Amino acid sequence: MGIIICEADLVTDQEILIKTLNENRDKSTDACRYRWRYLDNPQGRARAWLAIDEGSAAVAGFTVAHPRIVYINGEAFCGWNCGDFSINKKYRTLGVAVKLRTAATACVNQGEIPFLYAHPNERMSLIHLKAGHSVLGEMVRYARPLSLDRYLPRYLQDSAVSSSLGWAYHKGVSAWTRSARFRQSFQCELHDGFSEDAPYDALMNRVRKGVPVVGLRDKAYLKWRFGDSPGSQIFTLLLFGDGDLLGYAFCSWQDRTIHVHDFFSLLDDAVLNGLVAHLTEVAYSLKAQAVSVTILESHPVIHALERNGFLLRQERSKMMVHTSPDAKWRAPLMDKHNWLITVGDRDV
Repeated sequence: MGIIICEADLVTDQEILIKTLNENRDKSTDACRYRWRYLDNPQGRARAWLAIDEGSAAVAGFTVAHPRIVYINGEAFCGWNCGDFSINKKYRTLGVAVKLRTAATACVNQGEIPFLYAHPNERMSLIHLKAGHSVLGEMVRYARPLSLDRYLPRYLQDSAVSSSLGWAYHKGVSAWTRSARFRQSFQCELHDGFSEDAPYDALMNRVRKGVPVVGLRDKAYLKWRFGDSPGSQIFTLLLFGDGDLLGYAFCSWQDRTIHVHDFFSLLDDAVLNGLVAHLTEVAYSLKAQAVSVTILESHPVIHALERNGFLLRQERSKMMVHTSPDAKWRAPLMDKHNWLITVGDRDV
């Protein structure tokens, strides 16, 4: 059975791509989400490759690369953020995934695209390695428990004892968080949905001058990524100091847990600590039971998370990067300590 790889037309092939996505994904995609995901990205349209069964002309699967503008030592490059591997069950043992990923890799090797990165799951990591990609580092999850009420009854039969311990824990960490908040003179704003008026571009310009590798987070991109995402329900936390935007977090609420999708700020320790402390206090005000943050293992905010009571959890996944061996940007690109990566930088 022969498999050929060809580039998809995102307009004429829309129906078959949506069908293949929905047959292999838990989250359903409709025409609206498809357009947002593949066609409306302000940094460029996605590129997709189809795997076709030569014998039956059936679609075996496809994969996508999303354009992502990244600053490397202050210079802007448009690379690819790879994702959306969708392989039909019949073809999952026939090397289709390797052939699809190799098609994108070839564009980098031939100089068409400066680099690509991806965040595969454990099973797909081997595919990326076979395609020639390198492991940059691991994405890790930190969580801050805010209440023990949901956990203690599992271990304690006496509900009164359980409630008392949960109350004592809650009051103790709440007081500690409030004291952390007022150690610095920051102002916090909380907005339901995407905050349109925040000066994101000014903050991006400040941050990129001191970070070797960072994805462009201007207003146009952030509005598309977090504000326009179909079905997305987020809130925005903004941190100001002397009238300037110093940092922000885009978050969602699910099962009484706040999930942080993007965390971006100046890398000053006081700012990082202030943003995390404010985020934790917001979580308390919403009566959340936990806050969850997924970031690259070398992200500088980790120190602030740990200072504010966040704990490293077991969940881990790899971040892969590929670029030309002789590219001038290879050295900074292949050092995980140079990157600012959150879950918001992953495929959409």
